[in-house]
Amino acid sequence: MSRFRNFLRFVFGSEQGHNILLYLFFVVISFIFWMLMTLNNEVEKDYRVIVNVNDLPDSVTFVNDYPSVIRVKVKDIESAFLQYMFGSQPSLDLKWKNYIDGEGNFAVSQADMRSQVLNVFGAGVNIVSITPDSFACRYTTSPGKKVPVVIDATVEPNLQYVQSGAPSSDVDSVRVYSDKETLEKISSVYTYHFELKDITDTIYREVKIAPIAGVKTVPGSVTVMVPVEQLITKTAVIPIVSRGVPYGMNIVTFPSRVKVSYLVPLSQ
Repeated sequence: MSRFRNFLRFVFGSEQGHNILLYLFFVVISFIFWMLMTLNNEVEKDYRVIVNVNDLPDSVTFVNDYPSVIRVKVKDIESAFLQYMFGSQPSLDLKWKNYIDGEGNFAVSQADMRSQVLNVFGAGVNIVSITPDSFACRYTTSPGKKVPVVIDATVEPNLQYVQSGAPSSDVDSVRVYSDKETLEKISSVYTYHFELKDITDTIYREVKIAPIAGVKTVPGSVTVMVPVEQLITKTAVIPIVSRGVPYGMNIVTFPSRVKVSYLVPLSQ
């Protein structure tokens, strides 16, 4: 407490302290004037604007997704963007019912997009560019259809290894969404083709589902497992057996047994 009193006595009771206060006062005044001048300068800024669709029914699934973010370049005085200077990110809210046509289309025109961006930044702002400046996507209220996943792969193990089973995925089926006519034609989906060469161990790889025009697949990728194991050398002594010997005859072989060497998967 005594140190604080001594500090106040130094600041307000000495000429040196008075000079320091006066200096700080002018620094603050200069900063305020600088801020006022800066905030009145016209600037051009780029923003990543988050796109939200409000009041989206639970039964709706987008066949092709709308852009979650658009890039906007705007021009105005600095003070017009004051709310976004401290980490806040602008967002654009679209009402679901305002942009559907009742035939499975959700679309925002160029004029609508510009109007919505002006609502975000203010009517006085000058919009330089919007990317994308419009979009259209399909949606469905169908519950979808469950179909099996077919893995399209070429596997070539190393010389001393063998593929010990068919490739499998973490899910054996996925759900596809589209219109009724399209869904009736789909009985399975395929992964993208991939190749594995000279592999020496079991491989796990995330592979995307090959797209089908006008169809959304959930999930869009699967984890594929290709089982590979080492081959080991085994030997066995086996008897020699004759086949097709006529009735009443007997064949004796020398030797009667032979030694055989062969490769077998380690698990066997």
